[in-house]
Amino acid sequence: MSRFRAVFFDRDGTLTRMSPARLDALSCAFAQAIRSDAPTITWSVCLAAFQRIHGSPPFVHVRTLEQEHEFWRAVYEAVLRDAGVRRAPAVAARALYAEHPFYRLMEPYEDTVPVLEELRRREYRLGVISDTFPSLELTLREMSLGGYFESFTASALVGAGKPDPAIFRAAADSLGVSPQEAVFVDDTLREADGAGKFGFTAFHLDRTLAEPDFAHWKLGNLCHLVHYLDVYG
Repeated sequence: MSRFRAVFFDRDGTLTRMSPARLDALSCAFAQAIRSDAPTITWSVCLAAFQRIHGSPPFVHVRTLEQEHEFWRAVYEAVLRDAGVRRAPAVAARALYAEHPFYRLMEPYEDTVPVLEELRRREYRLGVISDTFPSLELTLREMSLGGYFESFTASALVGAGKPDPAIFRAAADSLGVSPQEAVFVDDTLREADGAGKFGFTAFHLDRTLAEPDFAHWKLGNLCHLVHYLDVYG
């Protein structure tokens, strides 16, 4: 019998990534809105507006889905205003967001579903811990991943982000497991280290690695986690 009862994952960069096809569609939609012949508004432009607006009134705390939707509409509106749109940018932003909401812009990595299927077959309890808005569960359900998980721990709802122990404690409590009974995988080293200090068996996921380095708590892909559980679980 495994000494672990639960496996937690980060979302962005671990289970999922931004979909190039969907980001291209968003860029083309922005080009149409600003009447440009070329799609010049990239996701990095949206992220710059995100950083400018995040944490400012009225978005100091985003704790409901509706607040999150309003936040992203404000981001899209800021992008349009920056691009020179002066005629009803809020209306255009609302239409853009309706067609291209943030929670539909992601896709799973190729190894995500096979590994989740295997972990479910082995009867591990699964959860996600992410520094994100309340749409964490919604984003995963949009990718047909939500059904694998019992627990969705979002920093916006906890009031603390990784590597603060509070978010790891909230995740462990949500499944009724001790830190020593849980594994965690994150593509950010600082956040994986924070989970390890809390007591999780924590791995840094570095997708440039061809082989795992269990001695230094590193994985090259999610399949390496299954191998670890085979050998050490």
